[in-house]
Amino acid sequence: MKRYFSRNSSLIVLVAFLLPLFYINVKTSHDWGDDFAQYFIQARNILEHRPQTDNGLVFDKQSGEYALQAYPVGFPVILSTAWFFFGDSILVSSLTVSVFFFAFGIVCFFYFRKYFNDVLSILLTLMIIYNPLTIGFKKEILSDVPFAFFFLWGVLLFLSAKKNTGYLVLTGIAWGFALSVRGIGATLFVAAGFYLLQNIFQEISGKEKSNLKPAFRKITIISISAFGFYFLLNGILFPVPSGRIIQFYADAISGENFGKWIFLNVEYYYHVFLNFFSTMGGNFRWLSTATKFILVAFIPPGIFLAFRRKPEFKDWIFLAYIFVLFIYPYSEGGFRFLYPVMPFLAHYIFNFFFRILKLFRITSEKPAVTFLCIILIQYTPGLIDHVNSMSIPEEGPQEIAAMEAFDYIRHLPTDAVVVFMKPRALSFYSDRRSAYVQRTTKPQDLEELFTRMNAHYFLVPTKNGKLHDMLLEKFIEDHGDDLKLIYKNSTFNLFTDLK
Repeated sequence: MKRYFSRNSSLIVLVAFLLPLFYINVKTSHDWGDDFAQYFIQARNILEHRPQTDNGLVFDKQSGEYALQAYPVGFPVILSTAWFFFGDSILVSSLTVSVFFFAFGIVCFFYFRKYFNDVLSILLTLMIIYNPLTIGFKKEILSDVPFAFFFLWGVLLFLSAKKNTGYLVLTGIAWGFALSVRGIGATLFVAAGFYLLQNIFQEISGKEKSNLKPAFRKITIISISAFGFYFLLNGILFPVPSGRIIQFYADAISGENFGKWIFLNVEYYYHVFLNFFSTMGGNFRWLSTATKFILVAFIPPGIFLAFRRKPEFKDWIFLAYIFVLFIYPYSEGGFRFLYPVMPFLAHYIFNFFFRILKLFRITSEKPAVTFLCIILIQYTPGLIDHVNSMSIPEEGPQEIAAMEAFDYIRHLPTDAVVVFMKPRALSFYSDRRSAYVQRTTKPQDLEELFTRMNAHYFLVPTKNGKLHDMLLEKFIEDHGDDLKLIYKNSTFNLFTDLK
């Protein structure tokens, strides 16, 4: 027993540090972000044995689909499992996400412990988990953190020296679940391809001992297991139109200027990373001004050192993931898109940090420990702000006015189609079909668009800026004589046409 605690004392200490995750920002309300409602719809569909595409959204064939009819089923499976045992509430869903925050912290620790001592591994993990922006994620019920867990766990399993078939199948299942949570999990397979090519070149050159045959066997078993598990979840148990998901993203990038988006995204994520280490509140802003630029400056040389030495699988996965992030024509994801590869970024930063210490013939790790402690200290004001604001309800579907409006809409005819800024939230909470006006629609085309979608009800806010829909409000203003106000409360107006 004594040997057990001696060997695992660092893990026990980390677990103690991570336990507050089950308290901080565990909420009973959610904001108006619409993605969570799609996951809720699919989780409900699993429990009620309904098709995954039964989301209540109405699309116009001429305008195209403004949202996926169904996401890969990984996160809905997680939510539905929690709901089955504990009920379908925001609180249960928030605690479920907290479980994955906790689990991600554990796998971060085991990843860092492959390269650093236990003290540094704990501090690096806390640097990622307890950043105020990261803790802010806990207000959202999104797939990013479960994906980050399966993604990093899959990398850890791949990096292990174990080669038996059962272990490789388990690795494949982790990869398949990562792919089932977010499509960018496909970068695991791209990285595996680069890793295999690396071994092929070593075999051809003969300069280094090649691991081509073991690498080929390893990747083959993992890939077959991963795609088999993905197909089991998304093709047999809970079918989703994977082809349409691929087509949706293919349409999103078709015709785009990738050079322009690479430039925009590099600049965007540079500032996102700076903001990640900016102190939120308090009197430590002067401190973070220095530390954040040091951290960002150390990334490029840290990556260079990794690839100059000999790239490992983790380096290939980082390269593949960042490449996809940079070419994708979307610059509003914030740090949550970078979050799954944050352990690799931290690894690069502190590898270069130790290289600098080595140049000055400093062998002690105390400077790194001190630097990490300084970073954690500057997190303090932001964390205190999060704790102090926990009792404030989020502005979202759980507000009384919103629930009253959804309850009224629930009693509309079953074939009613309601146009609203957040169609998936309306669909989930009112159990009525909903539609959305794409931003590229011209005002003069709205009447014809609504006719094609058979949409005769229009929900608009009276004061909520987050739900402000200029196109829909302009339509109501221009067609006031043809519309009738049938419901009103302190926050919403519901109109119907007189046709």
